[in-house]
Amino acid sequence: MRIYLIQRGIFRNEPTNRHATGIDVILKFEYMGSSEYEWEALPKSLKRIRDNKMISSRIIIRDQEFMLTIPQHLTKYEIEEIKATILTLADKDKFYIVRLKEGAGIHRFFEPEMIEQIKKGCKKKTEMVRNYSWVETNFWWDIDNDWFLYPIQYHDQILQALSYKKKVSVFRKVKKFLFGGK
Repeated sequence: MRIYLIQRGIFRNEPTNRHATGIDVILKFEYMGSSEYEWEALPKSLKRIRDNKMISSRIIIRDQEFMLTIPQHLTKYEIEEIKATILTLADKDKFYIVRLKEGAGIHRFFEPEMIEQIKKGCKKKTEMVRNYSWVETNFWWDIDNDWFLYPIQYHDQILQALSYKKKVSVFRKVKKFLFGGK
């Protein structure tokens, strides 16, 4: 099983009141900058997730409890492979071993990333300042293999968002009946 496309996201503190529905109500997705994310990869993965039976499994990562929501049809070996990959991505000394299209940043969930930059106002450009930046990402979605990883406290919200069924307008039903297709 190749893990390559992981969409990062952040749970919203408060559900959005915009015209969002389903999973967009509770999650804010990060811009990933790759065309795979733009050509309906997320909706296709979400449809597969909703069409298939999913199971949830607890995973301990660096002494914190996370939930891994995965398709039920996966073998025990595939599940263990996913968990091992996640543990590697969470290790600040080994995360680079897993080649992804875009970085997952799971290791930065646990500790700040140090950023060195030249001190403002330094004319000789010799004085450096160290700042620490915490990453806000707390949701990861493998859009090829259809699994989610998130802190356990968000589990009920994910289940509720996944159970949401989009209402199809009467116009679309008639159009589909007459012309077929989507």
